[in-house]
Amino acid sequence: MTTTARSEISTYKIALIAAVGMAGFTYFFGGSKLSKVYRASLSWFKTKYTLRASQIIVVESRKECSEVVKTILNECKELRYVGFDCEWVPNKVKGQRRNPVALLQLATPSGTCALFRLNKIGFLPEDVKVVLRDSSILKIGVSTQSDAMLLGQDHNLVVRGCLDLRALCKDESGLAQLAQTVLGVKMQKKKRISCSDWAAEELSEEQTLYAAHDVLVSTLIFSKVTGLHEESILKIKRTEKSWHEVATSCDHIIDVIPKRQSLKSSSQPSNPSNPQVLKRKMSTNAFPVAKNPIYDNCVLLAPDNEILATCQRSKAEWYLSCSLAEVVENVNGASLTVKLLFEPKDRSGKDGRNYYASIKQNICVVCGSESNHVKKCIVPREYKMHFPEREKDHKSHDVLILCLRCNINLDSIQINLRKNLADKCNAPIVSKNHSPFTYDHKLNKVRSAGRALTKSKEHVDKIPLLKVTELRCVIAEHFGVSEMELTEEHLKMASEINSSSENDDYKSHGYLVVQHFQSREAPNGIFKLEQLWRSHFLQHMRPQFLPELWSIDHQQ
Repeated sequence: MTTTARSEISTYKIALIAAVGMAGFTYFFGGSKLSKVYRASLSWFKTKYTLRASQIIVVESRKECSEVVKTILNECKELRYVGFDCEWVPNKVKGQRRNPVALLQLATPSGTCALFRLNKIGFLPEDVKVVLRDSSILKIGVSTQSDAMLLGQDHNLVVRGCLDLRALCKDESGLAQLAQTVLGVKMQKKKRISCSDWAAEELSEEQTLYAAHDVLVSTLIFSKVTGLHEESILKIKRTEKSWHEVATSCDHIIDVIPKRQSLKSSSQPSNPSNPQVLKRKMSTNAFPVAKNPIYDNCVLLAPDNEILATCQRSKAEWYLSCSLAEVVENVNGASLTVKLLFEPKDRSGKDGRNYYASIKQNICVVCGSESNHVKKCIVPREYKMHFPEREKDHKSHDVLILCLRCNINLDSIQINLRKNLADKCNAPIVSKNHSPFTYDHKLNKVRSAGRALTKSKEHVDKIPLLKVTELRCVIAEHFGVSEMELTEEHLKMASEINSSSENDDYKSHGYLVVQHFQSREAPNGIFKLEQLWRSHFLQHMRPQFLPELWSIDHQQ
């Protein structure tokens, strides 16, 4: 473990006072050119003074983790937030599989920066996982959800309590620009360092400072914008604002990915000292949120009053409208109870002791949230759609309610299980070399050229003349005519060319996995696959509000 202490505060103060005095003299007596020197020197000293961690700890083994995590938890007792960021080795070849996270950075409100070298440790220690899972400790940074997802993919982990500074500041800028706007600090974000080898045998001093400053600046921006601290001469002072007050005001942007159109560009003026946080509006493009309660909890009774199932009100009313049922006194707190006037084809259990007959709450089964609900199939539909009919017919046991936040977390951790199944079952996931469609690159080039040249005149006029000639030649060659003979009809036909066709040899990942379990895991191969996904959900999401009688071993 390497620790770098930064205790030369008095030296910084003396240097800064001297610099301000000398630069101020040049400002008043040296003219406009020297005033630029004044501003530059003041900015340089402010940056140096602000970006000083109380200590930087580089952790390279499991034994060192416990002590460092204790320090982090101790310094987060009152103000429960940490700066959060990750680094990994960038790919040199386009399309190559992402390298795992090599460095995890955490910074406390007191200025301690801990750099966990995961490539050296070999895994993510449980002590660190406890901090990352704790939703009461906010993880502050830019694109925190993306970093959390990467950690989740690498280590089967759900990071909770992520807060994106762009949502807090309502500004789509990166960390360096936010630091300049909010703190007046100029960060050194050199690509040579950001894209360097983070899995090297030893981190250079530049890499260490770069990694520490990223998380340190995040904590400083957060504390200033929320009003936890304020700047005075050569000092950052704690205000009287309580942590509870700050945490409550930020609740609506925790574990939320900010929508780009809801943010403003750094070119627009911002007022970081009095920020307007985003209204609670989560991105729902990929996940349709239920507008009404998902469960109506209407009860269906058999003619002998046995509870058959709970159902939606629309289904109960259909039975009534067709004179196939009658309304009876409600049972088990149902919103509506109807008794069938005919003998049903199938009964799932006796005296209502079956999953489908139980009343279910309209809350997220993981965290209990009462809003932003989606239906989530715990056994993904890409597998279920290939199950035998008897296995998938009317089977809602594995369809549960999740809030958007938990749904996004579950999607990120399910990626690892899909990859494991892909390897185990020789069932590749869709990729450039394994796709349901084949693409003709020459036709694709013709279509792209046609689309570029059939856009509005304003757009075409912006294309360099040489490029226009090149695009016209591509189209002319395809149709076997000279460039001079090209017509508007040729351009239109080129823009509408279909460059893809179905791949007859393609078999989907889900189909191959189901076939593997049916043939190699017999008997009950499908049931084993269901159990695998259910146990994975329980282990990694730890749901606290599952419906009564929900079970890993459910087979009805």
